Amino acid sequence: MFRRNTYLLSVVVVGAIVTTVGGTGIFAVFTDRATQGPNTFVSGPQAGAADLQIADWGPLGCAEWQEHLATGLWDATNIQPGDTTTRQLCLKNNGAAAATVTFTTLDLVQSDVECTGDEASVDPSCALPGQIGELAGLLEVHYRVDADCDTTFEAGEVEGSGVLSTLGATPTTLTTATGAAPGSTMCLSISVVYPSTTSLNAAQAAQSDSVTWKFAFDAVAIE
Repeated sequence: MFRRNTYLLSVVVVGAIVTTVGGTGIFAVFTDRATQGPNTFVSGPQAGAADLQIADWGPLGCAEWQEHLATGLWDATNIQPGDTTTRQLCLKNNGAAAATVTFTTLDLVQSDVECTGDEASVDPSCALPGQIGELAGLLEVHYRVDADCDTTFEAGEVEGSGVLSTLGATPTTLTTATGAAPGSTMCLSISVVYPSTTSLNAAQAAQSDSVTWKFAFDAVAIE
């Protein structure tokens, strides 16, 4: 009697095990899977986020785009109070992002070349060698941005002015809050003005003075 009950219990246990294993899927042999080959994505190259290019602006529009212009905009002599000279440039945002564009001055150097006229009466040091001139403190830089290069200044386009001697201290912004869009071109008109309102003493002190400088334009990508 005892042996028969043991046999029946064994059958029940084995059946339970088979049922449990079957529930795990081990015996689910009637399945199949299809696969495809490896997938690959390669991102394409992009221009630098900020990439500013410059060109002369002439009668036919913007000339050849360059990273830097080797020549200056002015080589003026004998300038007097009341004189104004104007030049144009093109700037292009060749980068991948919208950018704020600013300009400033670099390598500004002043010198008192000669002691002429009544200069010595208001600037006694002019006769000494190696003196710093006063001209940059009198010259004004006026700028106007033509955002679409249509030669017509429109509302919302940027304009302003500053004194040449102080432009290097703080960059001057040429773009609106949205910046220059990728691929966009702006045309910039820059005038250097020797004001007719310059005082007689200041003009006497600045005569026969020399000033040289470069304009630098910077683009900062807007994230």
